[in-house]
Amino acid sequence: MAQVGSLMLLDTASLYFRAFYGVPETVAAPDGTPVNAVRGLLDMITRLVRARHPARLVACLDADWRPAFRVAALPSYKAHRASADGEQEEVPAALAAQVPVIEQVLTARGLTKLDIVDEAAITARYQIPGRAYADYATLRGDPSDGLPGVAGVGDKTAAALVRTFGSVEAMLAALDAGHGGFPGGARPKVAAARDYLAVAPMVVRVASDAPVPEVDGGLPVSPVDPERLLALDARFGLGSSLRRAVAALSEG
Repeated sequence: MAQVGSLMLLDTASLYFRAFYGVPETVAAPDGTPVNAVRGLLDMITRLVRARHPARLVACLDADWRPAFRVAALPSYKAHRASADGEQEEVPAALAAQVPVIEQVLTARGLTKLDIVDEAAITARYQIPGRAYADYATLRGDPSDGLPGVAGVGDKTAAALVRTFGSVEAMLAALDAGHGGFPGGARPKVAAARDYLAVAPMVVRVASDAPVPEVDGGLPVSPVDPERLLALDARFGLGSSLRRAVAALSEG
């Protein structure tokens, strides 16, 4: 826990999707509107803050869930999640109705075991250097993001390739130079996927130049807009989930 550091960044959408599917839809506002994702997210924030005691906390929301540069490079990127027009992400109606509420509660600022996934955890699970996970995912593929991977290359071969070469770029360079070292039968598979491997890494790797607003991230001792927060509580019946989250943030 101590190695996480003093700044906590929340992948808010991932958490509220997880909350939505982990908390029954019977958890609802007084008028019957589902608030399972809202309350589940607040409970997760409470647990995270109390477990890790960050000095600063930022709830991140992705306004561009399927960036054009990634789609241009790899049209299959998250295509299975897109609506018919390809512009919006398909989200269950009961969850879509809760997203504005979540945003309002986080502006007012105040379920399951969450694993720490760091470089050591990646190495232990996949037997590869932690920082090489993007190359591993590129080779193996990831159906959840629409990444086809290299045909015929599964988990073990992908890991062996990463351990041998370190990166996709190094594999392609080895192909061009006629070097050996490829696991049995992997060379022709990698060669056949050259076009995919030329563009996939920039789709998979984190975009370090993405624009983000300036934020302080300091934990609020009290809600910025307490009256608004009380109104949201009354309207949506956030109850103990909201009270625990506010208390955890105030405690720091």
